[in-house]
Amino acid sequence: VVDETVVLLRNAPVLNELNVVAEVGSGSAFELVERTGNGWYRVLFGGSEVFIEENEASVEWLSDATSESIDVFEFVDVPFGEIDVENSVPILRQNRSSDRSLIITTNFLNPDDERPYVDRDHRLFDFYMSAALQMEENQRYTIEIDSAREWDSDFAGLAESDSTGLLYVYFSGTAEVIENELYMIQSITGDEKYVPIKELFGNLQQLNPEKLIVLADFDFRIKNRDGAGSDSGIAGEVALQRAASELQRLVPNSAIIFSNRPGQESQLFAGGGSENKRHHIFTYYWAEALKNRNTTVNLLLNHLQSNVDYTSRRLHDAPQEIQAFGNLTISVQE
Repeated sequence: VVDETVVLLRNAPVLNELNVVAEVGSGSAFELVERTGNGWYRVLFGGSEVFIEENEASVEWLSDATSESIDVFEFVDVPFGEIDVENSVPILRQNRSSDRSLIITTNFLNPDDERPYVDRDHRLFDFYMSAALQMEENQRYTIEIDSAREWDSDFAGLAESDSTGLLYVYFSGTAEVIENELYMIQSITGDEKYVPIKELFGNLQQLNPEKLIVLADFDFRIKNRDGAGSDSGIAGEVALQRAASELQRLVPNSAIIFSNRPGQESQLFAGGGSENKRHHIFTYYWAEALKNRNTTVNLLLNHLQSNVDYTSRRLHDAPQEIQAFGNLTISVQE
């Protein structure tokens, strides 16, 4: 029985984007053929044998005589552009050569634990920067935070603004809270390595924007002083406030919106049935807000606060509360 919101069925017990057979939702059930012994279940699907990762499903034993039906919630592949927020985007701002957009991510670090639909979230953000804010390809960037620190040169290669432009930034990936400070993980192999979020904010300051809007869609982990994991949200709340204060110190005309509180998850817009928007809830409603011409941060925030937590509780019975700091009057239109 599938436990995760969205799970990929594969034709071989390896992680490869080319061996995906289907996407299925939570509650889908399959007849178990065997445990492979290397972290996979071999199951029957549509008359064929396919594979599911053990950490995404659990085994329930049923009698041969049971009359209980077995359901499969299969998600049909939907090309980009067919989800409602992926088309018919209004133009909210004419092109300005000093504008920049930037995706900063660590989602590539661990293929074994990749968040579903992150690539589609990134594409959605880039699409809105292009279609709604009219930024050209040479104004839109993606930087992957890696242990080799190649991202340092990536930042250095960004074209500096002239203090008259808008900088729109989307962070995604795993963030660690250590000693009440926020870090992005650079490496998960061997000793984990971290980069302080303050350092990344310093790189954003170097781009010299007139105004800065930051979206932070993180999976948070929290560590105590001894390095052990913690579920305490207090340290996380302090870390968010400190990070936001540092951002405002560096770029006073800035705002940052976190997709969830530490201790909560950034949930997928997908349920146990057939409902699937193929994005994270936060990213979906951010796009919907812009599509509805919510051009100021406070209007954007109102839309997120009205919809994200409600949808997360409805689909996953879990809270997802937006946190925002900074100048909420910033407009992408002016």
